[in-house]
Amino acid sequence: MNARPAARIRKDTTMSLKWIAHHLEMGTWTHLSNLLGAKRKQKRLKSEN
Repeated sequence: MNARPAARIRKDTTMSLKWIAHHLEMGTWTHLSNLLGAKRKQKRLKSEN
């Protein structure tokens, strides 16, 4: 599942994870939170190499 649109909405607005998950049909807000965390971790690991 692509978390890019959710990450963009989260960065550019004050919408809650619950709202984003519901409107993008990405499951629960906790699942979305895990997806975004994994995306941040992946980005951080890429920048370290």
